[in-house]
Amino acid sequence: MLGGLLPGEVVEITGTKMSGKTLLALHIVLDHLLHHPDASAFWIDPDSSFRSDRAFEILSYIGHLDAHSVLARLSVTFCPTASSVVLATDQLRRSIESGGTRQPRFIVIDTITAIFSPLINGTTSQATPTHLRTIPHKFPSRAFNLGLLLTRSLTPTFGYMADTTLALSRTDSIAGADDNSDDAWGWRPENIQAEKEGKKIHVAQILRSRRMASGKWCTFAVRDGVTLEEFRIPELSGSGSGSGFESGFGPGTSGSPSFTAEAKASTSAKGKNRAPPNAFGSHS
Repeated sequence: MLGGLLPGEVVEITGTKMSGKTLLALHIVLDHLLHHPDASAFWIDPDSSFRSDRAFEILSYIGHLDAHSVLARLSVTFCPTASSVVLATDQLRRSIESGGTRQPRFIVIDTITAIFSPLINGTTSQATPTHLRTIPHKFPSRAFNLGLLLTRSLTPTFGYMADTTLALSRTDSIAGADDNSDDAWGWRPENIQAEKEGKKIHVAQILRSRRMASGKWCTFAVRDGVTLEEFRIPELSGSGSGSGFESGFGPGTSGSPSFTAEAKASTSAKGKNRAPPNAFGSHS
């Protein structure tokens, strides 16, 4: 859907709780490390929520036997405040410039909500929005040819920092999911069958982007909170354009879904070909 993450790009993944934000970011990073043995990544964890066991399970799902060799190239750092993020990224930049640290291909902040919420709510003055505006440059994605991934919940934040904002939602938590009409996504046969197989169907939609039109969307399945699988709505498959939301930079090569766009489907009389609501509950 995005045609791959470009070097120097800042991508924001937003959505409600359990919409798959962290899982998608983790799949993207691990898949890239798996297929690029010389690559590394830097993961900023503001709320100590990173789970190494989940990373092991993902690598096992992808089919990699030596998970330790991949995870050794993923550095996880606890940064509970905006000030600590600024400090950590400054240290990372200096270490890269001095040759003491391998050049990372990704920097992930999961989640920026944990950092920004006190600032938005006015409960702390430990860092100002002015300081936070400089974070993408401190990271330093464009200067060092790396990609920056941010995850956040559906709260106000500094969206202008991102080149692309991707919204995720679960079809059982979006508008109309509990409606048993023909128009409801939650009652589609594909959703019912997926539920029986232990899968949750999610929707990814481009809310805004500096390099492509917004509104493209696709569906994917999550199983056991670990696996990501391609999931297509039969009557919509092949109706869209786009080169896929591949992991890493450029075309993907993994077992993770490519997130090929299913397009903004036209609305039929009963709405069966209608695009799903986005994470904010409105239709494309």
